Amino acid sequence: MAVYFISYKLNTHIQHATLFNKTIQSYEGWMFHQESTVLLCTKAFSHQIYDQLKPCIAEEDTLLIVKVRNDMQGWLPPESWNWIQQAFKY
Repeated sequence: MAVYFISYKLNTHIQHATLFNKTIQSYEGWMFHQESTVLLCTKAFSHQIYDQLKPCIAEEDTLLIVKVRNDMQGWLPPESWNWIQQAFKY
């Protein structure tokens, strides 16, 4: 499995955000950490994730999907680091 960092800004109606969140939560593993960012653990490729999320966004929204390598540093709560460490075990 791979871990993807997804950054987004939804400028649209609440139903788009609800659909976006439900779509993210349909994947194998996910963690909403900061506003407008999510880490996603999945067997899918970035273009497949994009194809799933595209119906949830509008022309004025933004979406970036980046595959994460196991080389990172930051200041996060322990439960976030635990999730990240578990995600890279797969």
